[in-house]
Amino acid sequence: MSQFKFDVLGVDLLYNDWMDRYYLSAIVSVYRHGEKNEQGELTENGFRQAIERGLQLKHLQGQIHVAHSGVDRVKKTALGITRYIDKQFHEFTNQEPTLEDTSLDPETTQIDELHYMVDKTKYSAYFTKWNKTLPPEKASQRVQKYLEYKTKSPEPETTAPPYILAQRLSRVLISQLEQSIATSYDVRENFVNTTHEPVIMSFLYYALNNFKAGGKSFVKEIGGSVNFAEGFDIFVYQSKSNKTLIQLIFRDILVQISPVDLKNFVKN
Repeated sequence: MSQFKFDVLGVDLLYNDWMDRYYLSAIVSVYRHGEKNEQGELTENGFRQAIERGLQLKHLQGQIHVAHSGVDRVKKTALGITRYIDKQFHEFTNQEPTLEDTSLDPETTQIDELHYMVDKTKYSAYFTKWNKTLPPEKASQRVQKYLEYKTKSPEPETTAPPYILAQRLSRVLISQLEQSIATSYDVRENFVNTTHEPVIMSFLYYALNNFKAGGKSFVKEIGGSVNFAEGFDIFVYQSKSNKTLIQLIFRDILVQISPVDLKNFVKN
């Protein structure tokens, strides 16, 4: 796994070996929902975490596409993030919004592939246990144990294996990346996806290892499991000559990926 720091948030353009100019044309963000209570509901603190995340995201002054898994806490996290990466949501009030205030929220799209269960209508005893918030070290051990199931499932009838969750998210990203690449280099777009810890960690387990399964110390190597309202960003750079550079940033890790990488992973 290649790990190094790269402050891409402050970079608007860069040059490749041929000195072609690249423009940052799209950012695809994938984030975990904010803090939840033991009933699985987003807390007020979780909503503030979402707002803080939104304030940190670079808005490209173009269209914002918002997607979530359909779970209420995940949808509300998406709303909290997107309120604060677009100017109209920055300025709508001087008072910090609450969970009950949704009058100026943007439109969102529910994408079932951002969920973590085989069938959302069936009870999952395995994932229900995850509603209990654990200290960081124990949370990391829990997700590492799940990732080691790889292509198998701890509860086949209701719980998707890590490999399938990674493929699901890959399909979502393929669609969004292809949409961004299909537009001109000067068209700016933000894609904001909110989902769950198992989905994000399953994807990273493969994506950060050239789309092969990570090792038994993977979660520890990347600094622990993904926190509330934390995730990764994919930056899409395009040149006037239609060249494309795509970089995934997670904490201090940077890897280059492409829709082709994702498609090959999904086909396997």
